Amino acid sequence: MSRLGRHNNSIKKVLIVFCSMCILQMAKAQNGFEIRQISEHNFIYVTYQNIDSSPYPANGMFIITKPGIILLDSPWDTTQAELLIDSMERMYKAKVIACIATHFHADRTGSLDILKRRGIKTYSSHQTNDLCKMHGEPQAEFYFESDTTFTFGNFNVKTFYPGKGHSPDNIVIWLEEGKVLYGGCFIKSTESETLGNLGDADVPAWLVSIGNIKRSLPKPEIVISGHQSFSADLCLDYTLRLVKRHLSENK
Repeated sequence: MSRLGRHNNSIKKVLIVFCSMCILQMAKAQNGFEIRQISEHNFIYVTYQNIDSSPYPANGMFIITKPGIILLDSPWDTTQAELLIDSMERMYKAKVIACIATHFHADRTGSLDILKRRGIKTYSSHQTNDLCKMHGEPQAEFYFESDTTFTFGNFNVKTFYPGKGHSPDNIVIWLEEGKVLYGGCFIKSTESETLGNLGDADVPAWLVSIGNIKRSLPKPEIVISGHQSFSADLCLDYTLRLVKRHLSENK
């Protein structure tokens, strides 16, 4: 390709990104969510909940496959879920067909019931299912007993239970396409100054569980934290530092 061709392609990419940012900022203002593309088929969606009188973001994810759109985690509430699903299906001309929840807290399972009512297949681990039932959170329609690889068209979605951490049941998800590690709330943003909500956490186990991820999964190019911003592969190592600091300060 000529230099001029590469230059024109670069301009096109910049224009696409700029236009996408404008559209997504409008979506945030009107509907309370944002969508960000991170690779050809992988997208982050961000929904908000007022915590301490301020909007706090939760990162979810979706994958556009030939059979349909796959959600990783559900929004906090049913209104957000309805708006998000309707927007995705309109924008990408595909139906949402499945959702996998990564642990039992409301920022991951809060709108599973509306997904089920819309005919979307919902999944969680057996442990998450039990904790949802115990704590009165919506339950997925189906559950899996151990690490499972879901196949949707040409895309493999691998669930991995590293051990306890943010919660007893937290799983992470590995996507070979894009080499993405989707961490849910097990992985903290580099914006986080602390480990956050520790009501259901096991911090000593969290340290071991991070090591299990490093040993068992390929090195990611992108690591998605449960909340706030993320950058390249920094979030997993940053979470490790937060865990070590918490343990040191709370001997």
